[in-house]
Amino acid sequence: MNRIRISALLFLIGLSGQSVAADLKLASWNLGWHLSQAEAKTWVANCNAKYELGDTSKAWTRSKDATATRGWDMDWRPRDADIKLPWDIEAIPPCSIYQDENRKVIPVTMAAFKKRGQEIAKVIHAMSPDVIAFQEVSGVAAIQDVLGSSVNRYRICSYPGYSVQRLAIAWKKNLSKSKGVCEVYDALSLPENGDARRPRPGLRLALDINGKKTAFLNVHLKSSCVSPLEKGDQQRGQLESDQRDCLILQQQIQPLENWIEHAALNFDRYVMLGDFNRDLWHEVEKGKTLAARVDDSSPQGPRKSDVRVRFLLAEVNDGLPAASAMTLVSANCKASEVAAGLCKDAKTRRLSPPEMKSLSGEMGCSYPVALDHMLVSTSWNAGDATQKAEKIAIAPGSSSVAKNDKGDAIVTLSLSDHCPTRITLPNP
Repeated sequence: MNRIRISALLFLIGLSGQSVAADLKLASWNLGWHLSQAEAKTWVANCNAKYELGDTSKAWTRSKDATATRGWDMDWRPRDADIKLPWDIEAIPPCSIYQDENRKVIPVTMAAFKKRGQEIAKVIHAMSPDVIAFQEVSGVAAIQDVLGSSVNRYRICSYPGYSVQRLAIAWKKNLSKSKGVCEVYDALSLPENGDARRPRPGLRLALDINGKKTAFLNVHLKSSCVSPLEKGDQQRGQLESDQRDCLILQQQIQPLENWIEHAALNFDRYVMLGDFNRDLWHEVEKGKTLAARVDDSSPQGPRKSDVRVRFLLAEVNDGLPAASAMTLVSANCKASEVAAGLCKDAKTRRLSPPEMKSLSGEMGCSYPVALDHMLVSTSWNAGDATQKAEKIAIAPGSSSVAKNDKGDAIVTLSLSDHCPTRITLPNP
């Protein structure tokens, strides 16, 4: 009789196509200019080629001269703004992505790139996320390559166009009866500004999970306006300043708040996650003594067009309407006691260069803290789960080249300059 009941239960589960898991495992990972294997083959060939810089044109062009410069050896961040690179790095990555611990560029081989993909797949398999948001990936094929043997268990959504540093989301097929709705959130790319220095869009996913309308927004916000605790004449990190990157991030605030308020009104629960390129914990710390807006007005009220925002989180998470309130997830570094301590300290102060080097070494990535976050709606009723997220340590921490016994170069590539974040949320 028990066998019959068990078989009947399994049959019903199969018919529903819906997960009955009590928890939902969620992850986010910036994979750092990640390409598909096919795209990487073209990229490696381009970087292996040689180029010469024109005396008058100031343009790098292909060269057959044996003494010309390989793509790997070029300066991909020339100080002279008039110098033209051999291709648009918005469409094809630069050749300087993989570097050793001394910042020397590592020429990539396809064997090394394939091995890197296999190692990424192992990390993802160990996390076994129900939903995972990716940043800095070229598209669906790039994600299929790193899902490994689990690829057929997931649906994958990405998009063409914009820059090569795209977003993607993968979610398990048994998570919902329907395929869900996944689409680009173009407003975050500030189309009204034109194509020059246009930031990335968002990627949103809507699913019905166990009868609950659930929304996700994957983001990769404007870089180089990171911490309000930064000091210096350039005002880097001061969101309210005239620093050019902060001005763009300032413009992205309204589209973020619009999505949150829409999700609050139309979904039972939601999560915003990804690479914010902003230290939200430092905003919380500095927000203890300063208002979210420069005119001290309440984030819950209308904001004048000439009033700038100091703190992104306080502005978008103003609790109005009440269903729009979110909790900033606290991610812990469990790689070691040293990592755990530094990870905790990094929430209230800027780590010193030696401390950051130590933490990066423990975790295996350049940016173990500060940039990547998750915000979970309070309507999720996640409880203390939001305080138990984890930054996952990865290896190797940096790319390298070594010689084997035969004198052949063995290239090892870092998996990413970011460590993945994972959280387990209740899923009643």
